[in-house]
Amino acid sequence: MKATEAPIRHLVIYSSGMIGDFMMLLGMSENARLSHPELQVTFLVTRSASFFREILGYQYPYIEVLSLKQEKETFVKYLVRITKNLLGIALSKNALILPVFFKGDPLKVVLFGWMLTRFPGSKFISFANPNEWIKRILCSDILVFDFKKGFYDNHLETTKLLDIKRVIERPMYRYVPNESVIKRYGINIPYIVMHIASTRRRWTFPIPRWEKVVRQVLDRIPDATIILTGSPADFSFVEKLASLFPKNKVRNCAGSFSASELVSVIHYAELYIGVDTGITHIAGNMSKKAIVIGHQYIPPVFLSYNPNGIVLFNKDACQCRGDATQTCNVIENGELYMRCTFYITDEMIEETLKKLLGKRK
Repeated sequence: MKATEAPIRHLVIYSSGMIGDFMMLLGMSENARLSHPELQVTFLVTRSASFFREILGYQYPYIEVLSLKQEKETFVKYLVRITKNLLGIALSKNALILPVFFKGDPLKVVLFGWMLTRFPGSKFISFANPNEWIKRILCSDILVFDFKKGFYDNHLETTKLLDIKRVIERPMYRYVPNESVIKRYGINIPYIVMHIASTRRRWTFPIPRWEKVVRQVLDRIPDATIILTGSPADFSFVEKLASLFPKNKVRNCAGSFSASELVSVIHYAELYIGVDTGITHIAGNMSKKAIVIGHQYIPPVFLSYNPNGIVLFNKDACQCRGDATQTCNVIENGELYMRCTFYITDEMIEETLKKLLGKRK
């Protein structure tokens, strides 16, 4: 900061509650904290607040997670409640950042951000599309997302506006693994964690294709167990795969683990295999050895922060520009799948398994 200016006391980051975005923004807040050791950070989330608090644990004492979820209350009462909770921040020099959202932000979030940054010297920073005129009026600084850069690199541009230097090259996640979790759930080592479900079903494989992947893994490490993770809502989809194998070889653990338990399960795994979803981003921040069943525009996001991860997609099969402005799909049994994901070959997976796990045992 300039010598005549006091550094901001509080960095406020809005998050929609998507796990992957939160993990990237966590890296941004860590970078800011290292630049300003007295800085306090508050995440305002619309969902998953308890999940994020558990993910943070005791490793991030400078971060607070507040839920912005509107309960059974009027909009006015909602604003009063939230403003009361954040009054101390509003009465100090702060900065609020609205990360990129491809579908825009609700009007009430933008208005709330403007209200919170009325203290002299505060800044309201946001990404915005050309048609988001309300942001361009109310925000002190506007940025445009660069698809040639990763999520983390784009968002470091917001903190540059606060004279915060880049200290961390890639986002990381500080955690303490708990080996007792593995014993408590009776998980035998070695094991592979696979996360096959995504909220966007077109970003995954059909079950018969996942069956091939499991057999490829077990052919390479015959004594391994496959631990299938997911949310409670993923259980039935995951069970379609688990039911094809003996229970002692493939276990459906969707909905079984808490946030902190899942981190420990991933930590002690021989390998993580997953689709583009929040849990895969957690594994990425952990620098876990990983195979990502990806798509055309995920590499700038993922490869920029996990040196031990390999993202697979079939660029030759893709018929779109791969810049997240449009998608091309293939239909299999009435389900849509992205072409660059669907046409990942068995040979690509086999070669990647060989790189990460070595020769067959």
